[in-house]
Amino acid sequence: MIELDWETDRTEGVTLISATVANALTTPQLVRIESRIDGPLWSPDREQHPAPEWTDGRWEGVVKPTQCRGVGFASPSVPSDPADPPLEVTETRRVSSDQSAATTDVLASLPNWRPTLNILGRQR
Repeated sequence: MIELDWETDRTEGVTLISATVANALTTPQLVRIESRIDGPLWSPDREQHPAPEWTDGRWEGVVKPTQCRGVGFASPSVPSDPADPPLEVTETRRVSSDQSAATTDVLASLPNWRPTLNILGRQR
């Protein structure tokens, strides 16, 4: 189960939204979160580059089993109802925990080697 806790703070004409996404499941989950506030969304910037989890006003990231992640953004818009959540989880799906490389990738990375004919039991 994915849980979302949030809080808002309106200061100097800007609404600051902070949230915690918790994964109570035993498998990693890819989580997508979208803003429910009408108006522009300002995602965090890292040295003038948007945070990599933010695309087109949506946050998408992996939350490891029994772990939490923090999410935050700002908006000049005022939430329509302070009791309503300013964001929502719109999609979750299990992320494969298999980190092994595909067989074709492993074979492609091997050097081009052939056994000698006597190992194969053939003679010329």
